[in-house]
Amino acid sequence: MRKVELTLLAALFGALFGLTSCASHATAQTPPNAAATTAILRGKVTMGPTMPVERIGGPPAIAPVVGARVDITNANGVTIASVTTGADGAYSAQVAPGDYLVTVTPAARMLGRIVPRSITVTPGTPAALDITLDTGIR
Repeated sequence: MRKVELTLLAALFGALFGLTSCASHATAQTPPNAAATTAILRGKVTMGPTMPVERIGGPPAIAPVVGARVDITNANGVTIASVTTGADGAYSAQVAPGDYLVTVTPAARMLGRIVPRSITVTPGTPAALDITLDTGIR
């Protein structure tokens, strides 16, 4: 009977030691790379044309859209981020990698339609999406 108890005790100890070594191995793993879980979406929002006829050597027929709201929504229609364009029309948002729909709402009413644009954002390299709003000037 003593031999059976020792055998059971050894088996229990071995099983317990095996679980402990698995648990310590699991905690020793490196955490996921934070850079792989986030990405940058950036771009510029411009409007144009700003005049009916563009002249060679004249001012450009496009201009930055200042103060426009840029909404970034996921495939389920949930808004992930909303940012505002700066003085140069630039915007930037940190998002998780994935597929998004980007919609621009200018601060001032624009002529023409504002069509949402789709983009796939991947980790590692910032995704760029420049959007030009049509003023309707011809």
